[in-house]
Amino acid sequence: MYTQIYMEGLSWEAYQTWFHQFEFWLTDSYAEVYGSPVIYEELVQGCQWRKDFLYTYFGYIVPYSIGETKAYYEGYIKLYESGNMPTC
Repeated sequence: MYTQIYMEGLSWEAYQTWFHQFEFWLTDSYAEVYGSPVIYEELVQGCQWRKDFLYTYFGYIVPYSIGETKAYYEGYIKLYESGNMPTC
């Protein structure tokens, strides 16, 4: 799950707090707008879709990228293809 990702420069406790606040905001807003809560499987599906989308998108644009941006895209692709990317 994305709570397993460490963001450099941000304490683990701060990241956990931020992540859970975002998760609550997202699910609460969804329930208000659509009248039913988000179930865990829907969150996982959306997370997986985003991961797959970024992998495909970065694959298309990496040949046209340079410098640190290109290195980031290549790193994402390599992590995705390794099977070690955190799951949702």
